[in-house]
Amino acid sequence: DDMWFGAQIAYSLKLSPAVYQVVWDRMLDDAIRRFHTPLGLNIHPSNWVKFSGLQGRHTLSAAVSRGVPIWSFDRWCEFWQARDGWRITHSAWNGSEFDVRLEGPTGHPDLRAWVPMRYGDRSLAELRLHGNVLPLKTIVRYGETFAVAPLEASGQSVELRARYGT
Repeated sequence: DDMWFGAQIAYSLKLSPAVYQVVWDRMLDDAIRRFHTPLGLNIHPSNWVKFSGLQGRHTLSAAVSRGVPIWSFDRWCEFWQARDGWRITHSAWNGSEFDVRLEGPTGHPDLRAWVPMRYGDRSLAELRLHGNVLPLKTIVRYGETFAVAPLEASGQSVELRARYGT
Protein backbone atom coordinates (compact mmCIF):
# COMPACT_ATOMS: atom_id res chain seq x y z
CA ASP A 1 0.00 0.00 0.00
CA ASP A 2 1.37 3.41 -0.83
CA MET A 3 0.71 4.46 2.77
CA TRP A 4 4.21 3.02 3.38
CA PHE A 5 5.68 6.10 1.73
CA GLY A 6 3.70 9.02 3.13
CA ALA A 7 5.95 11.12 5.35
CA GLN A 8 2.91 13.08 6.58
CA ILE A 9 0.88 9.96 7.51
CA ALA A 10 1.22 8.99 11.19
CA TYR A 11 1.05 5.20 10.68
CA SER A 12 3.26 5.17 7.56
CA LEU A 13 6.58 3.34 7.49
CA LYS A 14 7.87 6.51 5.80
CA LEU A 15 10.06 4.55 3.36
CA SER A 16 12.16 6.75 1.13
CA PRO A 17 12.16 5.92 -2.60
CA ALA A 18 15.68 4.44 -2.29
CA VAL A 19 14.78 2.21 0.67
CA TYR A 20 11.49 1.21 -0.92
CA GLN A 21 13.27 0.12 -4.12
CA VAL A 22 15.44 -2.30 -2.13
CA VAL A 23 12.46 -3.61 -0.14
CA TRP A 24 10.23 -4.00 -3.21
CA ASP A 25 12.91 -5.68 -5.32
CA ARG A 26 13.49 -8.24 -2.56
CA MET A 27 9.75 -8.87 -2.11
CA LEU A 28 9.29 -9.24 -5.86
CA ASP A 29 12.27 -11.57 -6.29
CA ASP A 30 11.11 -13.71 -3.35
CA ALA A 31 7.58 -13.89 -4.76
CA ILE A 32 9.00 -15.03 -8.12
CA ARG A 33 11.79 -17.39 -7.06
CA ARG A 34 10.92 -18.63 -3.57
CA PHE A 35 7.22 -18.40 -2.90
CA HIS A 36 5.65 -18.39 -6.41
CA THR A 37 2.86 -16.21 -5.19
CA PRO A 38 1.14 -13.08 -6.41
CA LEU A 39 1.69 -9.67 -4.89
CA GLY A 40 -1.07 -7.11 -4.56
CA LEU A 41 -0.42 -3.41 -4.81
CA ASN A 42 -2.65 -0.56 -3.71
CA ILE A 43 -1.63 2.89 -4.87
CA HIS A 44 -4.26 5.57 -4.45
CA PRO A 45 -4.46 8.03 -7.37
CA SER A 46 -4.31 11.07 -5.09
CA ASN A 47 -1.27 9.66 -3.27
CA TRP A 48 0.44 8.89 -6.63
CA VAL A 49 0.24 12.59 -7.42
CA LYS A 50 1.23 13.75 -3.91
CA PHE A 51 4.00 11.35 -2.87
CA SER A 52 4.02 7.79 -4.25
CA GLY A 53 4.51 8.24 -8.00
CA LEU A 54 8.26 7.54 -7.92
CA GLN A 55 7.78 4.32 -5.95
CA GLY A 56 4.82 3.37 -8.12
CA ARG A 57 6.83 3.75 -11.31
CA HIS A 58 9.66 1.67 -9.84
CA THR A 59 7.17 -1.01 -8.77
CA LEU A 60 5.75 -1.34 -12.27
CA SER A 61 9.07 -1.17 -14.12
CA ALA A 62 10.64 -3.78 -11.80
CA ALA A 63 7.71 -6.14 -12.45
CA VAL A 64 7.88 -5.59 -16.22
CA SER A 65 11.66 -6.11 -16.32
CA ARG A 66 11.19 -9.51 -14.61
CA GLY A 67 8.36 -10.60 -16.90
CA VAL A 68 5.74 -10.47 -14.14
CA PRO A 69 2.23 -10.02 -15.49
CA ILE A 70 0.38 -6.98 -14.19
CA TRP A 71 -3.32 -7.68 -13.76
CA SER A 72 -6.18 -5.56 -12.56
CA PHE A 73 -8.08 -6.66 -9.47
CA ASP A 74 -11.03 -7.62 -11.68
CA ARG A 75 -8.90 -9.88 -13.88
CA TRP A 76 -7.35 -11.53 -10.81
CA CYS A 77 -10.79 -12.22 -9.31
CA GLU A 78 -12.10 -13.63 -12.61
CA PHE A 79 -9.09 -15.96 -12.80
CA TRP A 80 -9.55 -17.27 -9.25
CA GLN A 81 -13.28 -17.72 -9.66
CA ALA A 82 -12.67 -19.79 -12.81
CA ARG A 83 -9.83 -21.76 -11.24
CA ASP A 84 -11.81 -22.54 -8.09
CA GLY A 85 -14.34 -24.59 -10.07
CA TRP A 86 -11.82 -26.97 -11.69
CA ARG A 87 -11.18 -30.47 -10.30
CA ILE A 88 -9.18 -33.55 -11.21
CA THR A 89 -11.89 -36.15 -11.82
CA HIS A 90 -9.72 -39.01 -13.09
CA SER A 91 -6.05 -39.96 -12.98
CA ALA A 92 -4.22 -43.14 -13.91
CA TRP A 93 -0.58 -44.20 -14.21
CA ASN A 94 0.44 -47.32 -16.16
CA GLY A 95 4.20 -47.19 -15.57
CA SER A 96 5.03 -44.89 -18.48
CA GLU A 97 1.92 -42.76 -19.12
CA PHE A 98 -0.08 -40.52 -16.87
CA ASP A 99 -3.67 -39.82 -17.89
CA VAL A 100 -5.65 -37.10 -16.18
CA ARG A 101 -9.05 -35.52 -16.75
CA LEU A 102 -9.82 -32.09 -15.36
CA GLU A 103 -13.33 -30.69 -15.29
CA GLY A 104 -14.56 -27.20 -14.64
CA PRO A 105 -17.62 -25.09 -15.29
CA THR A 106 -15.83 -21.99 -16.55
CA GLY A 107 -12.82 -21.52 -18.76
CA HIS A 108 -10.24 -18.78 -18.53
CA PRO A 109 -7.40 -17.99 -20.95
CA ASP A 110 -4.85 -18.00 -18.11
CA LEU A 111 -5.66 -21.45 -16.64
CA ARG A 112 -2.80 -23.95 -16.96
CA ALA A 113 -1.98 -27.49 -15.85
CA TRP A 114 1.60 -28.23 -14.84
CA VAL A 115 3.07 -31.63 -15.66
CA PRO A 116 6.47 -32.60 -14.17
CA MET A 117 9.24 -32.94 -16.74
CA ARG A 118 10.74 -35.75 -14.65
CA TYR A 119 9.09 -38.58 -12.76
CA GLY A 120 11.57 -40.78 -10.92
CA ASP A 121 14.22 -41.73 -13.48
CA ARG A 122 11.97 -40.92 -16.46
CA SER A 123 11.71 -37.74 -18.54
CA LEU A 124 8.59 -36.35 -20.15
CA ALA A 125 8.71 -37.42 -23.80
CA GLU A 126 5.31 -36.21 -24.98
CA LEU A 127 2.33 -34.27 -23.69
CA ARG A 128 -1.06 -34.54 -25.34
CA LEU A 129 -4.18 -32.42 -24.86
CA HIS A 130 -7.33 -34.10 -26.20
CA GLY A 131 -5.06 -36.44 -28.17
CA ASN A 132 -3.09 -33.63 -29.85
CA VAL A 133 0.63 -33.32 -29.16
CA LEU A 134 1.53 -30.08 -27.40
CA PRO A 135 4.84 -28.29 -27.77
CA LEU A 136 6.72 -28.62 -24.49
CA LYS A 137 6.69 -25.13 -23.03
CA THR A 138 8.30 -25.22 -19.60
CA ILE A 139 8.47 -23.26 -16.38
CA VAL A 140 10.54 -23.74 -13.23
CA ARG A 141 8.72 -23.70 -9.91
CA TYR A 142 10.04 -24.77 -6.50
CA GLY A 143 13.29 -25.85 -8.19
CA GLU A 144 11.50 -28.29 -10.52
CA THR A 145 10.77 -28.01 -14.23
CA PHE A 146 7.19 -28.46 -15.47
CA ALA A 147 5.58 -28.61 -18.89
CA VAL A 148 2.63 -26.23 -19.15
CA ALA A 149 -0.68 -27.18 -20.77
CA PRO A 150 -3.30 -24.46 -21.41
CA LEU A 151 -6.79 -25.15 -20.05
CA GLU A 152 -8.86 -22.77 -22.11
CA ALA A 153 -11.89 -25.04 -22.20
CA SER A 154 -15.18 -23.58 -21.11
CA GLY A 155 -17.55 -25.72 -19.08
CA GLN A 156 -16.12 -29.04 -20.17
CA SER A 157 -13.50 -31.63 -19.37
CA VAL A 158 -9.88 -31.57 -20.44
CA GLU A 159 -7.95 -34.76 -21.19
CA LEU A 160 -4.19 -34.76 -20.70
CA ARG A 161 -1.78 -37.63 -21.36
CA ALA A 162 1.85 -37.40 -20.37
CA ARG A 163 4.18 -40.09 -21.74
CA TYR A 164 7.49 -40.59 -19.97
CA GLY A 165 10.56 -42.29 -21.44
CA THR A 166 13.89 -43.31 -20.01
